[in-house]
Amino acid sequence: MSKSSTLSAQENEFINSLSSPQIHPLPITLKELNDEISLDSYLEKVKSNSIGYLVWSRLPVKIYIDEENHTNNYRISIEQLRVNQWISTVKKAIFEWSAYLPIVEISNIELAEIVISRAEPPLNTENNSSNKNITTIKAKTAQTSYKFHICNNILLHQMMIHISSNLGEISTLSAARHEIGHGIGIWGHSTDEKDALYYSSNKFLAPISLKDINTLRQVYKRPTRIGWKVFNSE
Repeated sequence: MSKSSTLSAQENEFINSLSSPQIHPLPITLKELNDEISLDSYLEKVKSNSIGYLVWSRLPVKIYIDEENHTNNYRISIEQLRVNQWISTVKKAIFEWSAYLPIVEISNIELAEIVISRAEPPLNTENNSSNKNITTIKAKTAQTSYKFHICNNILLHQMMIHISSNLGEISTLSAARHEIGHGIGIWGHSTDEKDALYYSSNKFLAPISLKDINTLRQVYKRPTRIGWKVFNSE
């Protein structure tokens, strides 16, 4: 039986217990891409911290769509249709990304590596610099976060994605493409509105672009501590 524990990546003792960053074999779906598919990327915008790049070493990536909190009121047919449309749209985005990285949807949340919830992202608050008594609330319609854990002496991570239930179909698809892109390893943003990982939402429904794909490929060629042994996990 595996043993798991949640960890904080900011602790020096935790960082010191990890192996040096190493490069995993390139996933076959990315390896088989034509080298000339795109010479351009925004890799320089993708963040790498002391852990390294947030890549998946165990494939396919297991995704769970969490609809538990949104299936209690199926007596209301309009709400049922909205839920079904949201799920269908998110699955479309998963299918699109699965052409470039193996992804499988699972029905057991306990085994999930990425959990997608039909829920409002947590509100971010910040103090107003001119008046400390005023707190500004930053609302978001979608958000991705991550956490680390150890399983069988291997450092792993889990991604949590929240996508609002109040978006229309097009906006849901745009948000799902964007957040799943983060979830599978592109922890950064493009400055080109034609890319799915464009830093801001806009009216243009950007498909997964060649630049998005090439950026994903470049990320998976970079070193990480994720997926490698932890030396002192006891």
